[in-house]
Amino acid sequence: MSPSSAPIRLAAALLVVAGTTAALAATGLAAPHHATTPRVAPACVNGQIVSWLNTAGNGYAGGVGYELQFTNVSTHTCSLTGFPGVSAVNFFGHQIGLAATRSGSAGHAVTIRPGATARAAVLITATGNFPLPTCRPVTADGLRVYAPGQTASDVIPFPFSVCSSHHTGSLAVQTTT
Repeated sequence: MSPSSAPIRLAAALLVVAGTTAALAATGLAAPHHATTPRVAPACVNGQIVSWLNTAGNGYAGGVGYELQFTNVSTHTCSLTGFPGVSAVNFFGHQIGLAATRSGSAGHAVTIRPGATARAAVLITATGNFPLPTCRPVTADGLRVYAPGQTASDVIPFPFSVCSSHHTGSLAVQTTT
Protein backbone atom coordinates (compact mmCIF):
# COMPACT_ATOMS: atom_id res chain seq x y z
CA MET A 1 0.00 0.00 0.00
CA SER A 2 1.43 3.37 -0.97
CA PRO A 3 1.49 6.22 1.54
CA SER A 4 -0.85 8.27 -0.66
CA SER A 5 -3.52 5.50 -0.81
CA ALA A 6 -3.85 5.10 2.99
CA PRO A 7 -5.88 8.31 3.49
CA ILE A 8 -8.15 7.36 0.60
CA ARG A 9 -8.83 3.89 2.05
CA LEU A 10 -9.48 5.38 5.52
CA ALA A 11 -11.93 7.88 4.03
CA ALA A 12 -13.68 5.08 2.11
CA ALA A 13 -13.95 2.95 5.27
CA LEU A 14 -15.42 5.89 7.21
CA LEU A 15 -17.99 6.43 4.46
CA VAL A 16 -19.03 2.76 4.63
CA VAL A 17 -19.40 2.94 8.43
CA ALA A 18 -21.36 6.19 8.21
CA GLY A 19 -23.62 4.76 5.51
CA THR A 20 -24.27 1.58 7.49
CA THR A 21 -25.07 3.58 10.65
CA ALA A 22 -27.46 5.81 8.70
CA ALA A 23 -29.19 2.79 7.18
CA LEU A 24 -29.59 1.13 10.57
CA ALA A 25 -30.93 4.34 12.09
CA ALA A 26 -33.44 4.69 9.26
CA THR A 27 -34.76 1.16 9.90
CA GLY A 28 -34.85 1.61 13.67
CA LEU A 29 -32.25 -1.09 14.28
CA ALA A 30 -29.49 1.17 15.59
CA ALA A 31 -29.14 1.66 19.31
CA PRO A 32 -30.00 5.14 20.54
CA HIS A 33 -27.03 7.44 21.00
CA HIS A 34 -27.33 7.47 24.80
CA ALA A 35 -28.86 4.06 25.52
CA THR A 36 -29.42 3.36 29.21
CA THR A 37 -30.71 0.34 31.05
CA PRO A 38 -33.46 0.91 33.58
CA ARG A 39 -32.14 0.99 37.10
CA VAL A 40 -33.72 -0.63 40.10
CA ALA A 41 -33.25 1.26 43.34
CA PRO A 42 -31.15 -0.51 45.98
CA ALA A 43 -33.06 -2.92 48.20
CA CYS A 44 -34.61 -1.36 51.28
CA VAL A 45 -32.72 -2.13 54.48
CA ASN A 46 -33.91 -2.52 58.06
CA GLY A 47 -35.03 0.83 59.43
CA GLN A 48 -36.01 2.34 56.05
CA ILE A 49 -39.48 0.79 56.02
CA VAL A 50 -42.34 0.96 58.54
CA SER A 51 -45.17 -1.56 58.20
CA TRP A 52 -48.78 -0.76 59.01
CA LEU A 53 -52.24 -2.15 58.26
CA ASN A 54 -55.20 -0.43 56.67
CA THR A 55 -57.91 -1.91 58.89
CA ALA A 56 -60.73 -1.06 56.46
CA GLY A 57 -61.02 -4.65 55.25
CA ASN A 58 -62.71 -5.95 52.13
CA GLY A 59 -64.85 -9.00 52.76
CA TYR A 60 -64.78 -11.94 50.41
CA ALA A 61 -66.55 -15.29 50.53
CA GLY A 62 -64.92 -16.94 53.52
CA GLY A 63 -62.83 -14.13 54.96
CA VAL A 64 -61.56 -10.55 54.88
CA GLY A 65 -58.70 -8.98 52.95
CA TYR A 66 -56.65 -6.12 54.37
CA GLU A 67 -54.03 -3.88 52.82
CA LEU A 68 -50.63 -4.22 54.46
CA GLN A 69 -48.61 -1.08 53.73
CA PHE A 70 -44.86 -0.39 53.71
CA THR A 71 -43.84 3.27 53.99
CA ASN A 72 -40.31 4.44 53.23
CA VAL A 73 -39.41 6.64 56.23
CA SER A 74 -35.84 7.30 55.04
CA THR A 75 -34.47 10.02 52.80
CA HIS A 76 -33.34 7.53 50.12
CA THR A 77 -35.31 5.71 47.42
CA CYS A 78 -35.25 1.94 47.84
CA SER A 79 -37.03 -1.13 46.48
CA LEU A 80 -38.89 -4.17 47.78
CA THR A 81 -39.31 -7.40 45.85
CA GLY A 82 -41.56 -10.33 46.63
CA PHE A 83 -43.66 -11.38 49.57
CA PRO A 84 -43.67 -10.00 53.09
CA GLY A 85 -43.47 -12.43 55.99
CA VAL A 86 -46.67 -12.35 58.04
CA SER A 87 -47.80 -14.28 61.11
CA ALA A 88 -50.34 -13.90 63.90
CA VAL A 89 -48.90 -13.17 67.36
CA ASN A 90 -50.16 -13.06 70.93
CA PHE A 91 -49.69 -10.21 73.40
CA PHE A 92 -46.14 -11.38 74.15
CA GLY A 93 -45.17 -11.47 70.47
CA HIS A 94 -45.15 -15.27 70.18
CA GLN A 95 -46.38 -16.71 66.89
CA ILE A 96 -49.80 -18.35 66.84
CA GLY A 97 -50.35 -21.18 64.36
CA LEU A 98 -48.85 -21.18 60.90
CA ALA A 99 -47.28 -18.19 59.14
CA ALA A 100 -49.18 -16.79 56.16
CA THR A 101 -48.93 -18.77 52.95
CA ARG A 102 -47.86 -16.99 49.78
CA SER A 103 -50.55 -16.44 47.20
CA GLY A 104 -49.76 -15.57 43.57
CA SER A 105 -46.54 -14.82 41.73
CA ALA A 106 -43.46 -13.18 43.26
CA GLY A 107 -43.89 -10.01 41.20
CA HIS A 108 -41.29 -7.39 40.31
CA ALA A 109 -39.20 -4.92 42.28
CA VAL A 110 -41.28 -2.03 43.61
CA THR A 111 -39.45 1.30 43.90
CA ILE A 112 -40.45 3.34 46.94
CA ARG A 113 -39.45 6.99 47.12
CA PRO A 114 -39.03 8.69 50.51
CA GLY A 115 -42.48 9.07 52.09
CA ALA A 116 -44.13 6.76 49.53
CA THR A 117 -45.90 3.48 50.30
CA ALA A 118 -45.99 0.01 48.72
CA ARG A 119 -48.76 -2.50 49.43
CA ALA A 120 -49.47 -6.21 49.84
CA ALA A 121 -52.81 -7.87 50.52
CA VAL A 122 -53.22 -9.98 53.67
CA LEU A 123 -56.10 -12.44 53.52
CA ILE A 124 -57.57 -13.73 56.77
CA THR A 125 -59.85 -16.72 56.29
CA ALA A 126 -62.71 -16.91 58.79
CA THR A 127 -61.89 -19.59 61.35
CA GLY A 128 -65.50 -20.80 61.16
CA ASN A 129 -64.65 -22.26 57.74
CA PHE A 130 -62.49 -24.95 59.38
CA PRO A 131 -63.45 -27.88 61.60
CA LEU A 132 -63.04 -26.79 65.24
CA PRO A 133 -60.57 -29.57 66.22
CA THR A 134 -58.23 -28.95 63.24
CA CYS A 135 -58.30 -25.13 63.56
CA ARG A 136 -58.50 -24.48 67.33
CA PRO A 137 -59.45 -20.79 66.91
CA VAL A 138 -58.04 -18.15 69.26
CA THR A 139 -57.88 -14.37 69.20
CA ALA A 140 -54.53 -13.04 68.01
CA ASP A 141 -53.36 -9.68 69.36
CA GLY A 142 -51.61 -8.61 66.18
CA LEU A 143 -49.52 -9.36 63.12
CA ARG A 144 -45.76 -9.74 62.97
CA VAL A 145 -44.64 -8.37 59.60
CA TYR A 146 -41.31 -8.63 57.83
CA ALA A 147 -41.13 -6.35 54.79
CA PRO A 148 -39.80 -8.32 51.79
CA GLY A 149 -36.08 -8.99 52.17
CA GLN A 150 -35.92 -7.63 55.73
CA THR A 151 -34.60 -9.35 58.85
CA ALA A 152 -36.27 -7.02 61.35
CA SER A 153 -40.03 -7.07 61.91
CA ASP A 154 -42.81 -4.76 63.02
CA VAL A 155 -45.68 -5.93 65.23
CA ILE A 156 -48.97 -4.34 64.27
CA PRO A 157 -51.63 -4.44 67.00
CA PHE A 158 -54.77 -5.90 65.44
CA PRO A 159 -57.06 -8.40 67.19
CA PHE A 160 -58.58 -11.11 64.98
CA SER A 161 -59.56 -14.78 65.10
CA VAL A 162 -56.91 -17.18 63.80
CA CYS A 163 -56.31 -20.94 63.75
CA SER A 164 -53.80 -21.88 66.44
CA SER A 165 -53.23 -25.36 65.02
CA HIS A 166 -50.01 -26.14 63.17
CA HIS A 167 -52.06 -28.15 60.66
CA THR A 168 -54.48 -25.50 59.38
CA GLY A 169 -53.45 -22.03 58.23
CA SER A 170 -55.90 -19.16 58.08
CA LEU A 171 -53.54 -16.43 56.75
CA ALA A 172 -52.33 -15.74 53.22
CA VAL A 173 -50.29 -12.87 51.78
CA GLN A 174 -49.84 -11.60 48.24
CA THR A 175 -46.76 -10.04 46.64
CA THR A 176 -45.79 -6.43 47.19
CA THR A 177 -47.03 -3.92 44.61
